[in-house]
Amino acid sequence: MSPRWLFFPAPATAGFLQEVTWTMTGASTATISSTGQDIINANHPTALSWGAGTPRLVNGSVAANSGATQSGSRYNFDPASACRTWWDNYKVEMEKNGGGFVSIGDPVLGSAQPWYLNASSLNIPGRGTAFVSGDIIKFRVSNAT
Repeated sequence: MSPRWLFFPAPATAGFLQEVTWTMTGASTATISSTGQDIINANHPTALSWGAGTPRLVNGSVAANSGATQSGSRYNFDPASACRTWWDNYKVEMEKNGGGFVSIGDPVLGSAQPWYLNASSLNIPGRGTAFVSGDIIKFRVSNAT
């Protein structure tokens, strides 16, 4: 009798295009770690908040695939409305200090400028309270449905 082999499928992946962690060093600066695609820019550690506890999602290098041009660590759309259109491709979940992930839009909500999106969902964890050094902010990015 010949041996039989059992094959098990690989575990299912969570389906996230990117997972990002901001370890805040101030109200709008952080050390950034990231896995997956560069949708939320992992190489731009400043200007990460536009209001108290509200994240600014800086366009990552993936934006260049949709017509954004690179200037230093920024990826700029012209006009800014093209940035809004690009962010409409993504949904984002956010967690602050281990409090659990919540959706901040499907697609992610907010007003766009050429190189970033100011997230504006009422679901933002800790909205209204400024980020402080030591806060751990996590994001999970998926395709919008």
